[in-house]
Amino acid sequence: MAAEPGTARPHRKYRRGTVALALCVVTLILGAAGGTFLIAPQLKTAEQAAADALPPAARPVTASVEQRVLTEQTVLRGIISAGDSTSVVPSAALAATSPVVTAVPVSAGSSITPGTTVLEANGEPVFAMDWNFAPYRDITGGSRGPDVVQLQDTLAELGYATSLNGVLDPLTQSGLSMFYADRGYTAPVGGTDNTRAGPGAKISGTVVPDTVADPETSEPSSGGASLPAASVVLIPSGLHTVTQVLPGVGSYLTEPAQPLLRLNAGANVAVAVLDAGTAATYAAGDEAVLTDSRDDTEHPLEISSVGTEPTEVPGVGNGIKVVFSFRGTAPAPTPEGSTLLIRVTLEGDPEPVAAVPVTALYARSDGTSFVTVAGDPQTGTDSLDVTVTPGRDIGGWVAIDAQNAESLPVGSIIVVGMTHEQ
Repeated sequence: MAAEPGTARPHRKYRRGTVALALCVVTLILGAAGGTFLIAPQLKTAEQAAADALPPAARPVTASVEQRVLTEQTVLRGIISAGDSTSVVPSAALAATSPVVTAVPVSAGSSITPGTTVLEANGEPVFAMDWNFAPYRDITGGSRGPDVVQLQDTLAELGYATSLNGVLDPLTQSGLSMFYADRGYTAPVGGTDNTRAGPGAKISGTVVPDTVADPETSEPSSGGASLPAASVVLIPSGLHTVTQVLPGVGSYLTEPAQPLLRLNAGANVAVAVLDAGTAATYAAGDEAVLTDSRDDTEHPLEISSVGTEPTEVPGVGNGIKVVFSFRGTAPAPTPEGSTLLIRVTLEGDPEPVAAVPVTALYARSDGTSFVTVAGDPQTGTDSLDVTVTPGRDIGGWVAIDAQNAESLPVGSIIVVGMTHEQ
């Protein structure tokens, strides 16, 4: 039966309130449970928190033993400098006359060889000779001795007529006259010298003949060309470059130790400097090429020496000095303030060798070296230290000779470092 209009229905109100209350209870229960789900994972014991704070366990970084040819090319800047210098000093005979320098026909950069006129003293020429000893007397007609032997050897090497008998005979005097004339001078005429050093006398390994080869042409001459002792200064054998002329025109030569000239006694060299670590990888004999930007030419070089201590090298800076010798004619020294490009090729054995990265090498306190073969957790094998003899470090790789080759074949996985990264 239908309810009367306007009649209240209290039981429906009650049911709606009950449902609402139930929903609130359920919501509170679910919220509490959700909070528990969110909070629960973050609840840790003190031991768990301490363990989580530790860094990850270290793991090895590995590489492999490779079969390779070790080679590397490096580029550096260097200079060309003059070789070792030597001083040319007057002979005692020249200094004894206290002459005045009247002309200096050579200058820095001039090339001189035995027979070159290096200066004039009191208007007379002074010649460079590569003799074992300076003349101890004026060599005049009939002079016999090892000083005459030296003169005759020089005349013969320069293409002048001469005897080779240790006597200043007419034939030798003729060659000596031509020697002077070719240099723009007239040979001085000396008296007769009947003295001799004695049969079989030796000076610096030169033997004076007991008898002359041709007595008829070796008789003392009443004149003829002679060579004053003051006309000779000594230089090393070979071609040399004058690096400095010391006495000027008008100077007096009074001391035998007073330098007349400085010569480049050795060939020009290329010089560079390196840091100690890089220099340790270089060795004498390593090949290089220098590019001379002054004329766009290339010159083969090889390392002749590598220093051990840092030093200041003018023109290139401070570091370990590396000296290169030229395999051929050396270019002129570089001007101050300029450098040239040098490419160095570092090579080990031309055949492939067993090699490892340099970071795989470890040293023991006794000085021996070893490589660590990495363990394999899957097979249960442990790491193994293998003693090796290392070669040169070339391009970050080192050739090795394992004491136990069976334990370190090519392809072995080796430890080159450790990491904590996950």
